[in-house]
Amino acid sequence: MKRLTPDCASSGGFLLGGWRCARALTIRPIVSKHMDCYRFCMPNRIAQFSLLVPDYDEALAFFGRIGFVCREDTDLGEGKRWVRIAPPDAETVILLARAVGERQVAAIGEQGGGRVWLFLETADFDADYQRMRQAGVHFETEPRHEPYGRVVVWRDPWGNRWDLIEYSRNDAAT
Repeated sequence: MKRLTPDCASSGGFLLGGWRCARALTIRPIVSKHMDCYRFCMPNRIAQFSLLVPDYDEALAFFGRIGFVCREDTDLGEGKRWVRIAPPDAETVILLARAVGERQVAAIGEQGGGRVWLFLETADFDADYQRMRQAGVHFETEPRHEPYGRVVVWRDPWGNRWDLIEYSRNDAAT
């Protein structure tokens, strides 16, 4: 068994088998009659996810009003586009997917099954809450304090439920 050292991570990580690893890890040889393979760390971030919408431009306009930026809008032909949006400086992006067919159309606004399933993190709850109210966002609740931070539930124009949240810790993932 070979142990890769943290030196790799301190120099910006390393690439192993197509995955970028930002920490030391242990790799184990796997016996294969065709080639030597290695186990390695799993992917460590969600790059993007799809959000079903009825219309690309309507969605771009809404998300633009609340401060999101369009990272990419590529025409794929036949009415299909690759439209990626995100809050400024965000790692994870949302791929706007125009619903096609009965099943997808029925799922618009229901991807979370009626639960809050999208979490928009903020470092300035009061300012972002006021800005979103002025932009016409529908809030379901009043802002409240929870053990994990300050939160308010809102809906996008298609019915998806979101939390606007300012975590009480600097790193919500720990």
